[in-house]
Amino acid sequence: KTAGMRAVQQLSGSSASPPEEDILYYIIEIGLVHVHVVCYAASTLLCAPFSGSDVTFVIVALALTWTQAQSHCRAHHTDLASVRNMAENQKVQEMLYGGGVYWFGLFRDSWKWSDGSTSSFSFWKNGQPDNNNETCVAADFSQSGAWEDWPCDMERAFICYGPGEC
Repeated sequence: KTAGMRAVQQLSGSSASPPEEDILYYIIEIGLVHVHVVCYAASTLLCAPFSGSDVTFVIVALALTWTQAQSHCRAHHTDLASVRNMAENQKVQEMLYGGGVYWFGLFRDSWKWSDGSTSSFSFWKNGQPDNNNETCVAADFSQSGAWEDWPCDMERAFICYGPGEC
C-alpha cells in the first residue's frame, strides 16, 4: 500500500535561479516522515501514485486556463486527470490536504473527459452544474472534493495524470 502524502506547511519565497520565479517551499508528510520539497511555481507541486491503480495523479501549482492546463498536461504528462470513481476523488483530496479548487479533465460536450471518454461517475456539488455558460469543471478540495462548472478562461492550478512514475 502506498504511503499517504499531504502538504503540512507552505512557505513562499523567491530566488534568482531560475530568474524572477517564485519558489514554493512545502513540507510533505509521507507516513510519519516529513520531507522538505522545493517547487518552482511552474513545476510539479506533488506527485503521488494512486494506490492500487496504474494511474499517477500530478498536482501542478501553475495557474492556467482550462485549455492551457490541458496543453501543459498533454505536453508533460498524459492529459488532465479523469476521476473515474469516488476512491480516486478521495485519493486526490488526501493529496491536497490544504484544499483548493483545481481544474481536472471534465468539460461540457455531453460532459466528457479531456481524453474523449464519457463520464459515468460524477460528484457534483449541490446546485451544480448550474449551466451559466460554464463548460469546464474544477473540484473544490477545500470541502468535499465536489465538482463545480466554471468558465474555462479562469486561471487555476490543475491535476494531470500519467501512467507509472512521475
